[in-house]
Amino acid sequence: MRKKFRNHLKRGENNKWVYLTIEEMPSVISKVIAWKSRKFDESIVVGFSWHELMILLVIVMLLSMVAIPVYRISVLKDNREDGVSALINAATRMEQFYLDSNTYTLNITDLGYAADPATSIDAHYEISILSSTKNCPISTCYVLQARAVSAQQQDTDCNPITLNSSGVKAPSICW
Repeated sequence: MRKKFRNHLKRGENNKWVYLTIEEMPSVISKVIAWKSRKFDESIVVGFSWHELMILLVIVMLLSMVAIPVYRISVLKDNREDGVSALINAATRMEQFYLDSNTYTLNITDLGYAADPATSIDAHYEISILSSTKNCPISTCYVLQARAVSAQQQDTDCNPITLNSSGVKAPSICW
């Protein structure tokens, strides 16, 4: 009959915990001592090699070469909405001025803006009224223009954006 050694357990049959016997203790103790006293090889280095870091850097650079220009184009397209909404707002004010005065105006300050040219809400565009022509006298029609300022000037596809009293919007890709 085997004697059980108190307070020392091991996994037995059916994966249940059972007590270690006295005969099993020396082998378990020697394994624990060997494990605790083992020496680690200092030549094994944990981390990344120089080559791995350079490959990662190249991958990041390639991704940024694609992502940054796409992001800039997206920002420029998003900022177009500032010019478009400013033109629509100015056209609404121009129609209200026509209802009040039975004529359109060449002075944008008459529409309630603080300065000529007016600045859009996010300050990406300057809004102005183009001079009247023989085909478009100021008494019967107008042409509003939103010209990009600062960084938005890089948006060459939509600089300037125009809207006239007939509702013609140019260039069409900007609307």
